[in-house]
Amino acid sequence: MEVFLSVLFVVVIVLVLGWIKQNRGLPPGPGGIPGLSGIKLMASDKIPTRTFRKLRKKYGDIFSIQVGTRLLVVLNGYDVIKDALVKRAEEFSDRPCSLANRMIVKGRGLLASSGEHWKQTRTFSLTALRELGFGKKSLETKVMEEVDVFLDVIGHQNGKAFDISPLAHSSVSNIICSIVFGQRFNHDDKDFKWLLSRIDVQGASPTSIVSTFPLLRFLPGDLFGINRFLKNFEHLRDYFQTLVELHKKVFDPNASQDLIDAFIKEQSKHDKDNPAFRYDNLDFIILHLFLAGTETTSTTIRWAIIYLLRNPDVQARMFKEIESVVGSSRAPIIADRPSLHYCDAVITEVLRIANIVPLSVPHGALKDIYFRGYRIPKNATILPNLDSILSDPDLFPNPEVFDPTRFLDKKGKFCGAEKVVAFSLGRRVCLGEALARMEMYLFLTSLVQRYEILPEDPDNLPSQEGIFGITYGPYPYKFRAVARVCSPPSINMAAFESLDLTVVLVVFTVLVLSVKWLRRQKNLPPGPRGLPLFGSIGLMKTGKPTEIFRKLRRKYGDVFSIKLGSLTVVVINGYDNLKEAFVKRADDFSDRPGTYVIVELSKEKGLLASSGELWKQNRTFVLKTLREFGFGKKSLESKVREEVDVLVNYVMEINGQPFDLSKIVHVSVANVICSIVFGDRFDHSDQKFLQLVSLLDEAATINKPTGLISCFPALRHLPGDMFKIKRFKKLFGEFLEYFAKQVQNHRDTLHQNETRDFIDAFLHEQNKCGSDTQVFTDDNLVITLLHLFAAGTETVATAIRYSVLFLLHNPDKQEKMFEEINTVVGQSRPVTGADRSKLPYCEAALTEVLRCANIVPLSVQHGAKRDIPFKGFVIPENAMIIANLDSVLGDPKVFPKPETFDPTRFLDEDGTVLNDNQMIAFSIGRRVCLGESLAKLEIFLFVTSLVQKFDLRLEHSGVYPSLEGRLGLTSSPLPYRFRAVTRN
Repeated sequence: MEVFLSVLFVVVIVLVLGWIKQNRGLPPGPGGIPGLSGIKLMASDKIPTRTFRKLRKKYGDIFSIQVGTRLLVVLNGYDVIKDALVKRAEEFSDRPCSLANRMIVKGRGLLASSGEHWKQTRTFSLTALRELGFGKKSLETKVMEEVDVFLDVIGHQNGKAFDISPLAHSSVSNIICSIVFGQRFNHDDKDFKWLLSRIDVQGASPTSIVSTFPLLRFLPGDLFGINRFLKNFEHLRDYFQTLVELHKKVFDPNASQDLIDAFIKEQSKHDKDNPAFRYDNLDFIILHLFLAGTETTSTTIRWAIIYLLRNPDVQARMFKEIESVVGSSRAPIIADRPSLHYCDAVITEVLRIANIVPLSVPHGALKDIYFRGYRIPKNATILPNLDSILSDPDLFPNPEVFDPTRFLDKKGKFCGAEKVVAFSLGRRVCLGEALARMEMYLFLTSLVQRYEILPEDPDNLPSQEGIFGITYGPYPYKFRAVARVCSPPSINMAAFESLDLTVVLVVFTVLVLSVKWLRRQKNLPPGPRGLPLFGSIGLMKTGKPTEIFRKLRRKYGDVFSIKLGSLTVVVINGYDNLKEAFVKRADDFSDRPGTYVIVELSKEKGLLASSGELWKQNRTFVLKTLREFGFGKKSLESKVREEVDVLVNYVMEINGQPFDLSKIVHVSVANVICSIVFGDRFDHSDQKFLQLVSLLDEAATINKPTGLISCFPALRHLPGDMFKIKRFKKLFGEFLEYFAKQVQNHRDTLHQNETRDFIDAFLHEQNKCGSDTQVFTDDNLVITLLHLFAAGTETVATAIRYSVLFLLHNPDKQEKMFEEINTVVGQSRPVTGADRSKLPYCEAALTEVLRCANIVPLSVQHGAKRDIPFKGFVIPENAMIIANLDSVLGDPKVFPKPETFDPTRFLDEDGTVLNDNQMIAFSIGRRVCLGESLAKLEIFLFVTSLVQKFDLRLEHSGVYPSLEGRLGLTSSPLPYRFRAVTRN
């Protein structure tokens, strides 16, 4: 007995000494009996974050807890978590090597893999999801399809109380199903209901008994729900394997429909032993996407409704904003989001206060990590405590209060959300954050627009306490959704007095015009007939003109016509047809149409609006003068360089904080053309200049090639200004007034032997010609100045903004540009125009931006001054002719996979830039953009300088700004913000 006790004593001493050695240098934490005290502590409160708040106060931002055999290291605070997950991502991006991970998931899929396996899995998933619509209009369409079903089901409740949970789950799940499986399900589909019933997130929190003691599943019974959790897990995996087998049987490598197809196609490119591209990894990719893509978003929607029930004033303000911006005739869309500042703030505040994944997904130490003076030992589980950020009173005052205004600035603009890290931080930030935010926005704004959300019992509101699992979800609750009543428009009965004669005249006029419309001209290119008086204006309201024209081209061919009001529009498609019309038959196709903007406002003068001999003389003078002032010379580069330096210094001062590039880049680019035209640049604080640039952006948004200004100019005579035609005229007048003052100032200070700028050159020529000239008149000068200013500012500024946008979406392309710049130029001097030939990848990337962005997709409209026979048709006199550049730049026969951003398509095998004649972003023929060489120089110097000095990063990791644009005079990106972090 004594021997046994002696041996036992020695064993205990050895174990204790080993435990002490193992824990040397660990972050501090609660003591007590090793392992057991931690279990008791974690069981003391069903909400672990409350326990962690207490421990943080006692032990600091980094502490540890021994829970059973697992060591938990908890990281707290924005700076600490950012330091670990962002700055030291290589060490902190792995998953814990827990018994559950080894035995059940086996380190597979998106969420459980580590190292190279995870990198390959994530790269494939991200690429495939983008090709399937992430960040594109097509994905919004899928979401809106589910939103419509969601709203209809709610409507069938007829205002009665109901539980939103199953509807939210099925609606959100259907979106991820359409991406992963290539199909959506009816909400009453038995298989779909079964699938949703298998989702069990309550038994697998990062601190649950399943994670700590997975071996408990071998005990009789199922006291802790471990076996149920594992059984559901296997059921889901079996179901996904069945779907994969079905896909394999019908797989067509030329028609990938969903993520499973994309995986099968990608698998053929890799070694059979590559674990990232085995089917067991695909099973877990699907499982993780399905779970993450369903649970997080549906849970957030349920929390959002609770906070709207508890804060009816917030709901009322949301509705007021939606009503003001969107109205009630259509549903909110993503393009409305930049204008719905308060709605964005509400959703962000829900994400912050609900904090549905408060401990993120656990990270792991695959080796000893030394961090902030502590040792995090190999095999430790690392918990980034997001609650320590989202509930931090230093970052969010009164964090327990639901207050969306904390994300609005003094002007009511959305701001300050960069530290709302609800989707985690670093490399392992949620892959679907962009989709999740889109879903939350569309579901919630549509719900508030259509229904007033009311509690089941006003005296018993749903609890703000939740249930802690993988996500932190609300307890079940019911609410009522009462349809909002839209007031019908009032009718002024007095208007019906003496109506008889008016009605007769209107009916007679309509009949005459209808008969005229029905007598379709012979040999007119084919196209949709449309309606009398209105033509196909309704068709043009169904989507972007480029998308509509693609459909019409497939149906009617390369040359088709469309009636817009009284205007006949002929659209020419395809490179060969465009070249034949605008190059080979330039005399027939180089005039401008007789539209309101051309005739009434521009008086058929200036560089862009004139036709015939006047245009030829205009162009000759402008081209000759611009060359004298540096076009194609080194002296012009110095002017551009000056503005580039101002922009770079401005970005440097922002110091890596999120910002919108739009304003500064517009002002910088405008200054380049101003230095040529006016002989001087403007200070960026000059209020009149800033206003002028702002008005230009507004005017470019209003004036669309197929808009109402061109088709129904008579609408300007109606009361009010619903279609902004009067506003556009006012803007046009303000520009002319400003430029007229500039001309007068130049005339007052003109010296006979000195030519300071373009205006001086024009005035000298005017004095030589006297009054006997159509070209050298004040009207022609002022309108030419407007055209140079608008074309020289809007297109280049938009191209630079798109360049940054595409580099944010393609960080690997940005890195390749930087590597090339760093190799050729280095950091000791700026990039110059002479470097262009030595930076082929940068040149190719910027060419690809111009192709993908397609900034002026329909070119500037042309016109038929007489009947023009073309390709077996007759283009009638006074028709508008559109050169559809999109039909070339977006043509898969010309540019394979045109929706993919791929700079290498403009490089040959030796890495030399290819000169592709079909790259016609600046139009084609005689009326090709006069400033193409300057524009390309500006884009090159501005963008390469930004990439040389800054790492361009997303405002929120994983949240990609939309690539969809708004079409006005140019196709420009929606407002977005990003971070420019100074390179070391």
